[in-house]
Amino acid sequence: VAAEPDVRRYVGECLRARGGTDARVHEAATTRGAAEFAGHTPPDFVIVDQSGDLEGLSHLRVILIVDEVPYGATAATPRMRLLGRPFSAEQLTTAVEQLLRREER
Repeated sequence: VAAEPDVRRYVGECLRARGGTDARVHEAATTRGAAEFAGHTPPDFVIVDQSGDLEGLSHLRVILIVDEVPYGATAATPRMRLLGRPFSAEQLTTAVEQLLRREER
């Protein structure tokens, strides 16, 4: 979820490269659009690049892209990871792997 098309494109490219040809990436410009999609087709996780309302996504695993991650900060829930910008493709894929591993425990 990102209002800016360039951010959606970059995140999508990183995820497709990580997941190979089987990766399915769906993009949304708003959290409302993502929540509506997730209601029909639950995703493995959601990446959100915007501050504010995460309404409708609280039951999902979320990576929240933020301007700055304060030292020692933890996510609000066990199903959420914070990713500070700027970030590399490697940092994004590491955050995804950690989020997915955390849920497997």
